[in-house]
Amino acid sequence: MIIIVKGTSFYQNVVKTLPFYSLGLLEPQPDNVYDPFACAIKVNNELVGYLPRGWTNQKWGREIINVIKHKEGLVQLVKVGGFKLYNDQKPLYGLRLIL
Repeated sequence: MIIIVKGTSFYQNVVKTLPFYSLGLLEPQPDNVYDPFACAIKVNNELVGYLPRGWTNQKWGREIINVIKHKEGLVQLVKVGGFKLYNDQKPLYGLRLIL
């Protein structure tokens, strides 16, 4: 299963330095004021994005919880992108999480 990591545009300073493949850590954030089911994704203790809203409490919640409990929260990440949408824009990178 491939999941698009959300919010990577806010963490480009970290995401752009990652290798093509990297290990990420899923970290539930029950105190998140915007979404009590939020699950952050960190690499080397740096925030790089979030699981899409609702993934931890709906359709795939059990798989996500199994990763957190049984694999110590470690997941494989793949960096994508690096292209410009406009001539004056810096290249943007995204991440895909592999379950």
